[in-house]
Amino acid sequence: MMWFDQWAKAQRARKAFLDQDSQTLYLVRCISSSETAGDHVLTATDKIWLMRAALDGYVVVEPKYLLPLEATETTDPRGQTYAGIRKNGQWFTAHLSATQAKSSAFYVTRTQLEAAPAWVKAIEPIAADPK
Repeated sequence: MMWFDQWAKAQRARKAFLDQDSQTLYLVRCISSSETAGDHVLTATDKIWLMRAALDGYVVVEPKYLLPLEATETTDPRGQTYAGIRKNGQWFTAHLSATQAKSSAFYVTRTQLEAAPAWVKAIEPIAADPK
């Protein structure tokens, strides 16, 4: 629910002078008294869910993507070359066989892609579920 996170941040920014607890109460009040949040119409069920999320401290998990390099599939050993990012921020590529597990370095977020070098941005990302 990235839209909620963006909307909530905008609401809290209006009351930046308040402490965190007061900002949370303000956000709950905004949710309960509004018919919409951004472009989203809020039903009673939505309002309850969003108020609980605001009170419990929601965490937005960005979708993850894999970056397979085009025309790098092989049959011997069967696999694909992928781009990834190391903890130090360095981008790299590696060939992985079909049976190799991909480390977390190969699952990237849209935010990481936006800050990536041109050669990484040229790769078509595919949605992934890094379980």
